[in-house]
Formats: sequence, C-alpha cells, structure tokens
Amino acid sequence: MRKIFKFWAPLAVYTSLVVYMSLAQRPPQGPEIYGIDKFYHFMMYAVMGLLLARAVAAGAGPDARVRRVVLITALAGFLFGVLMEIGQMFVPERSPEALDALANGAGALAGSIVYGRLALKKAG
Repeated sequence: MRKIFKFWAPLAVYTSLVVYMSLAQRPPQGPEIYGIDKFYHFMMYAVMGLLLARAVAAGAGPDARVRRVVLITALAGFLFGVLMEIGQMFVPERSPEALDALANGAGALAGSIVYGRLALKKAG
C-alpha cells in the first residue's frame, strides 16, 4: 500500500492537472510567443513520462528491463496525449492539433528516457 502512494499517487495528482489543463474551456495563457504552447506541451508530458516510468518500474520490480519500461511508458504517454487532444473536440473554444499530440508524445518519450538513464546510472 505504501508503494502505491509513493509511486502512483504523484502520477495520479499530476495526471489530474494535465487533464484539467487539456480539457479546460479556457486554460491559463502564457506569453504570446509563436510556438511556445508546443514547449508547454512537451514539458508537461516530459514530467508525466518520468513519473509514469518511475511508477511502472516500481510495480514491475527489480528485474524489469529499463528499455521495456521506457518504451511502454513513452507509448502510454503518447496515447494519453492523443486522447487529450481528441477530447478537446468536445470542449467549446478548444480544438485538437496534431502538432500538440506530437509534442505530447515527444515529451513523454523524453521523460521516460530521462528516467531510464537515471535508473541505469543508479544500477550500475
């Protein structure tokens, strides 16, 4: 039970924030710089990818292969990002963008890779 809280609770809280930001009718706006929203997408999903990889690796145990954890979590993060973009079709004043989905997936992959590198460094 303690393991669930330690590894999955931070992911659940953070994912809730991402869902809110993704599906809010009027999300908070940053500075008006061309393409900055793609950077925000990338960073939000990089954190999610890292937290997801951490939680999956903890659940998989010490024998889990880092590469497999990275691939699974990157794919899951990408699919989640695509679902959030599709969900925006049903929110007034929002619209899905393919480049946002790509930025989400790239961020999830980057966060998963960062976790994988840290895990390999710690192991060896």
